[in-house]
Amino acid sequence: MKKAVSYKITYLNFLLSCMIVGLHGISTMFVESYSSSVVSSVSKYFETLFDGATGAFFMLSAFLLYSSNGGRKRSYPDLVKKRIGSLLIPYVIYNSIALGYSMFYDFVKYRNAHELVDKISFKSLFSAIILKEYNPPMWFIPVLFCFVLLYPIIYKVAQNSKVAVTLAVGILIINILIGVDVGYSTVRYWLPIYL
Repeated sequence: MKKAVSYKITYLNFLLSCMIVGLHGISTMFVESYSSSVVSSVSKYFETLFDGATGAFFMLSAFLLYSSNGGRKRSYPDLVKKRIGSLLIPYVIYNSIALGYSMFYDFVKYRNAHELVDKISFKSLFSAIILKEYNPPMWFIPVLFCFVLLYPIIYKVAQNSKVAVTLAVGILIINILIGVDVGYSTVRYWLPIYL
């Protein structure tokens, strides 16, 4: 990739990161406490604007995945290994930290060590760390990793533009019909961007 394009991607990544922080920083409870429709309207405007950063992140990740591997610069197993290191390991570490924080918070709040020990089981640890029970903002990482795993299939489908467009439109229709609340953090919801 050319250095100029790399710099532009870095700047875009910074801008999108700021937008994501802005999206999560808008407190609707704070805004709703004001009776002013102006404050509420401005907040909704920025929330809608910042929400576009999520889709842009997925488009950027698809661009980087397909542009760097479109020429088959690295084998599929090497690609998966690299993404395990760059996606899954940080995901497990951050979710483990979030779980530790949550457990510490519960202990300080309730001062009940028995309840804390009862929480510790394989099932609860798996749910907390892998299924992001204690760190929901990390929802996109497993989705990105699934796209890496599906890379050969998506790449093959994307080679046939008629099939790719038909599939993307079909999934968009399904997404519209069932709504954002059902499956926002799923591969199905974001697949049209990858096609």
